[in-house]
Amino acid sequence: MQKGTEKSAIRYFKETISIVVIFFAFLANVNAGSGTLMDKHIKRIRGLIMKIVEKDFECRVKIEASELKVFYTIKNRTGDDLGIFNCIATTNLDGTINYSPNNVYVDLENSILLVRKMILPIPEGLNVAERVVPFVTVVRDGEEFNEAFSVAIPVKVCNPYKRALIAAKSPGAEVVPIEKKMATSIQVCIGVCSLGSDIKIYPVSRVYNDIFRIWPPGVCIDRQVVLSKKFDLEKPILVLDYGEFKVE
Repeated sequence: MQKGTEKSAIRYFKETISIVVIFFAFLANVNAGSGTLMDKHIKRIRGLIMKIVEKDFECRVKIEASELKVFYTIKNRTGDDLGIFNCIATTNLDGTINYSPNNVYVDLENSILLVRKMILPIPEGLNVAERVVPFVTVVRDGEEFNEAFSVAIPVKVCNPYKRALIAAKSPGAEVVPIEKKMATSIQVCIGVCSLGSDIKIYPVSRVYNDIFRIWPPGVCIDRQVVLSKKFDLEKPILVLDYGEFKVE
């Protein structure tokens, strides 16, 4: 090999290595922890959606003798389709799946009754193999979605993560909503997610072809925006919080 050709080959090799190093350094920066380019991009998208959707989120509650009624509307003017995490599935006695609007997560924090349709946060101290992601209703850009649901009074808390954490700390105890407490305010929380080109949606079945599962779920977990409204109550309402019941 001539000296000129050899030097050119060495220079080409070094330049190639440099490009590869820079590329992987970029990927590391994108995929690292909080504060990275990807995190900042996600936060920016969530912030934009929050500003646009929050003003188009309307909600009201009505307290009756035996139930709490919630009515809400979401207008989508984001420029993209939205997924609303409002379809929480349960199983009927005959094994069929129930997608009732009344399926809702309920919790009590500092006398605030949290009524939520969203991807729940994982409480500190609990390890889970997989996050539970509710199914979604798709609201196309320019459309609006209305839903009403009710919760029986006395209100029973329903948070599978919180119950699992209490059960893990109390072996042998049955964790059930038996502790009587009072709620002085209500906070309604609805989770939404921008359905970009990186997210696929599939109907849960031919029967429920207007209810969708999202894939991959990890993307929507990071992208969820929680819309909320808080209401102070004229009179406190009874809530049954989780307690430990031990059989002697």
